[in-house]
Amino acid sequence: MSEADVKSLVGLSIKEAETTVHEAGFNFRISCQDGVPIPVTADYRRDRVDVTTIAGKVTHAEIG
Repeated sequence: MSEADVKSLVGLSIKEAETTVHEAGFNFRISCQDGVPIPVTADYRRDRVDVTTIAGKVTHAEIG
């Protein structure tokens, strides 16, 4: 996925974003949900997309 692809996840539902990420061959991880940080590992992976969500929608996405 390119950075533009990742940024296009913003506004999608969690399920839509997860499906899109998996179809591109990447792993999907929620790192913050409804303002509550979720404990995650600090390793950086080029094959993973981390997202922040509010009310079931992606508000931020980045590779890592």
